[in-house]
Amino acid sequence: MPDLTSDAAVVDLTGRKAGRRQDWTFGASAFAVATTNIGAASQLVVTAEPTPDADTMGALTICRTDTQTGLCNTPRSNTLSQLFPSDGQLTFAVFVRANGEISKAPARNRIIVRFSTPGGQLVGASSVAVRTVE
Repeated sequence: MPDLTSDAAVVDLTGRKAGRRQDWTFGASAFAVATTNIGAASQLVVTAEPTPDADTMGALTICRTDTQTGLCNTPRSNTLSQLFPSDGQLTFAVFVRANGEISKAPARNRIIVRFSTPGGQLVGASSVAVRTVE
């Protein structure tokens, strides 16, 4: 059985690490998620979704990235199916496009990246708070 640890990281508009909150003014932004599988190798489904009561977020896409460069090495998609090797690390980028203002409500306005078996069993997740700024 896979056993995933994951952590999300965002960078603010000055290039500094901003913790787990993503602010943007240009209608689109991205954040990174790093994972380590400390369990058995397994094919997992990766999704990025807003919390159920979040402000309208618009398009969310995800890609697997090169762990050294951060560049996408898979096409952006709503869902990815990836082989997670045992004791292996994979990284992902999540792209967010706002349809309008997203208020400062970090408990409500979040994006959750979920890692599940093809049968739907959750084996890991990470989230960030998001908002648009003026």
